[in-house]
Formats: sequence, C-alpha cells, structure tokens
Amino acid sequence: MNKLVTGLAVLGAASAMSVSAFAQGAAAPSAAPAAAAPAAAGSPFDGTWKTNPKSITWSGKPTVFDLSGGMFSCDSCAPPYKVKVDGTPQAFAGNPYINALAVTVVDDHTIRAEGMRGGKKVGVQIIKVSADGNTLTIDFKGNTLNPGGAPVTTSRTFTRAAPGGAGAHAISGTWTRTAMAAMSPSAGVSVFKMDGAMLRWSSPSGAAYVAGFDGKPYPMKGDPGVTSVTLHKVSATRIVETDWLKGKKVDITTWSVSPSGKTLTMVDNDPQTGVIETAKATKQ
Repeated sequence: MNKLVTGLAVLGAASAMSVSAFAQGAAAPSAAPAAAAPAAAGSPFDGTWKTNPKSITWSGKPTVFDLSGGMFSCDSCAPPYKVKVDGTPQAFAGNPYINALAVTVVDDHTIRAEGMRGGKKVGVQIIKVSADGNTLTIDFKGNTLNPGGAPVTTSRTFTRAAPGGAGAHAISGTWTRTAMAAMSPSAGVSVFKMDGAMLRWSSPSGAAYVAGFDGKPYPMKGDPGVTSVTLHKVSATRIVETDWLKGKKVDITTWSVSPSGKTLTMVDNDPQTGVIETAKATKQ
C-alpha cells in the first residue's frame, strides 16, 4: 500500500499510485492485539502525524498514458490496463480497489476517469494538459475506505518527459511527477502507538493493523490492497514495514523519526510500479 494519499490508490488505475497511510479520511477502527505486553512509555513513534504535501517527492519510473483509437491505456500502472473510451464502465481485473473504469473525453486537453467497485462509484479524476502541452494536472475526489469517512481531494502535477504518438490525445505520452499541489484536510494522517512489543498503526481511511517485530505476517484490516504486514525494527527511531497481498510483496516503507521527535520521514518503495515516494509528516 502506498503510504501517501488515499485517493490516488482508490482510483489507482489512472495514476500508477496506490493506497496511503499518510492520507486518509475519518476515524479508523482499532485492532486488538493478542496478549500484548504492557505498554512501553515514550516511543518516538507514538502520536498522530500529518503529512506536508509540499514535502512529497518522487523518483523512479515515470507515468505513461495513451489515448488513441478510442482506447485509453496506462502502461505504468499496476496492473497495466487498456479500456474503451465511451463513458461507460469498462471491467478489468487485477486492481484490488476498483474493477471498472469509465473514461470520457471532455475536450482535446481533458479527460474524466471514474473508478467503480461492485457497481458503486469510488472516485473521479480529471486529467488535464496545459495549453502548451507540457504540464499535466490530475485532480482527484473520492471516498476513503471507511464508509463514514470524509471525501478526499488531491491535485498533482506532472511534467512531460516524452510526447505521445502521432494523432493521440494531448494527455498521451510520458510524464514525470513534480508536485502535490493540494491535499484536503481529511487526507494526510497516520496514527502510531507502541504497545509493548506490538505496534498499532491506523489511518482515518479505515485501514489498521497491530503487528510485532518478529518478521511474522500480521493481518491488515480495512484495506483490500493489503492482506498482511511484516515489521522490522532497525532502531528505536526507524521501522521497515513490508506489505503483502495474498503472499505477494506489494510495498516496502521505511519510517524514520527525527532526533527532535517532531518529524516523521517516510520512504515508500513500490516494487509493482518502480516508484519511490518520500514525504515528511509533523507530530500533531
């Protein structure tokens, strides 16, 4: 699960980004550990952390879109997909968050992509290219995984790295991520609590886990894209989390608390898309 912004994953098919621990909506359910040890005092991770959208940076593989011949595809997405562009839901497999995508051409620089799961709308992205063709903006609005959560909105910008094919729509081509231009207040929150030998993590999206540092898999609750997590405690201020989906490694995140105890740095490595994202959060 990508640890940055929920909306990007909920409609993950259109952005090659996945669900986030650093971005969520309403209160998450708590998970109870079995026979947890007495609570340890003063863990640097304990507390509520909120991401600074301006701190988010990316490296690794770019995003690749193509809209031509009445079909829209994303070769850089996980999984890659290609759907008909006629405004009707087009089924596809392999994405745990949505199973249909409806794409509409708004104009020669804009498209609308609506993600659905089980026939219900999950989120909408407006993908628009600037007049000069060199900047792409993706505006997202959608629901969190928690049915009672507030909607999440985000706005991201990309810079063109390579053009699309001859005659293709303006959004076609290769794009490099440049900035998280905006993120709603309901996004960007992660909560940690060290409970003896167990770490409790939750997000307002509804995702949560309680896991030990013994390398064993522990269940993730409330996230269809992650079935279990394993944890490795590097030091008192650094933890490596590995996310698994039915036995397949889908994400590796390193969490590090600064010496001041006020900043949490997250480095998220997505082996499925080849994208590495870095963000900083501040303790609330």
